[in-house]
Amino acid sequence: MSLNTIVIPNIYITGVKFYLPKNPVIGTIFHAQIDRNNNYDTKAIAVKTLDSHNVVGYLTRQSAQAMYPLIEEGHGFMGKYFLTITKDPAFYGGKIVQKCSLKMQIQERDFENVKNMLCAADVKFGTY
Repeated sequence: MSLNTIVIPNIYITGVKFYLPKNPVIGTIFHAQIDRNNNYDTKAIAVKTLDSHNVVGYLTRQSAQAMYPLIEEGHGFMGKYFLTITKDPAFYGGKIVQKCSLKMQIQERDFENVKNMLCAADVKFGTY
């Protein structure tokens, strides 16, 4: 399996509750519903990696909208996903958060689709 890498530098990690499909596939990005006082915010992603439990990653709204087609519940582009903390906790959207970067190693067949979606939403990212 050939993997290409995309890095999105601005991911914000919070401790809010979220929901994943039963038996999520490790290393897949899923759509997440964030429960805030019974209001559901779908502008977020949940990432389950090999070396961590379920983690909520806040993207900018543009990023989340671009990723949404990739993140239908129970489905996702297969690959390897790594979250890296890039700075000390800070405030973002009224919450204490950790700023992280998300490195996605995506299968070659999906790579162009992912890049095009991110470009269409003017999301800052790098590839290598």
